[in-house]
Amino acid sequence: MAEDHKKKALSCGEFRVAASPFNAIKFELGVIFLVGFLLLLVLGRIFAGENGLQLAWLLGYGCAAAAWLIARVRFVTGRVLRGEGGDGEKQDE
Repeated sequence: MAEDHKKKALSCGEFRVAASPFNAIKFELGVIFLVGFLLLLVLGRIFAGENGLQLAWLLGYGCAAAAWLIARVRFVTGRVLRGEGGDGEKQDE
């Protein structure tokens, strides 16, 4: 009896999250973090004693990444406000 109840509980509906137009940006943020961490490791080996150059490279990368993310968020927000879906088609109202 308890086994049947477990099977029913596992087979009941699925847990789903609605698709967000910002999912691509979340993925890009993860890639930016990963590349930034790798850049930190590589620059630590290349510029071992020159902290100023390390800082300059990392600040440049951080500013470029921030600008990219801001532009992408503005682009996606504009598409959402215009009523376009994630694939560029108009959504039904």
